[in-house]
Amino acid sequence: MRIIVTAAAAAALLAAAPAAAKEMHCNVDRDIAGQIDGKVVKHHGTTYRLKVKDKFKGTPDGVSTRDYNRFVNVKFGTEKSPLHDPNINARVRPRRGDECLNRIEAIHPDQVVPLWEGAHCNTKQHKKAEAVWLVPIGEPIFWGVGAARTTTKVSHFATLYVKQDDGYHLSGACVENR
Repeated sequence: MRIIVTAAAAAALLAAAPAAAKEMHCNVDRDIAGQIDGKVVKHHGTTYRLKVKDKFKGTPDGVSTRDYNRFVNVKFGTEKSPLHDPNINARVRPRRGDECLNRIEAIHPDQVVPLWEGAHCNTKQHKKAEAVWLVPIGEPIFWGVGAARTTTKVSHFATLYVKQDDGYHLSGACVENR
């Protein structure tokens, strides 16, 4: 009887505990690294904890999530986006030959929007998807969040932009630590 009560109490505690934050590993502009490292952001019901893994300087033509995730590589390009159009293109590819990319989604603050569906198994070429919205996470930093579904995993990703007078400047890329 004692074992049953203990097991039931443990199950109740687990059910009541909040879900753990998704740890996101990031490659960011060194000028914002201090504002990003350790930052916790809640977005569309999910909590994300950002961790800076690498830093760069300046405004690059593109930023990738490197090898922070075993299932997908995500890349963002176009160093500026006009102020009136905060939609960012994401490029995603599977990292392993036994994992095909099946879906790319944008995770907006109030909804999840499918951007692409199919079967993309090429580990060398990224699949382009559009319309990841930018939303503020602490002025002047904005981010766009998405998810990439492969054969066996769902990996969340994000891009970071800094808003300046002439537009949004690419300032980082993050992917779920998997």
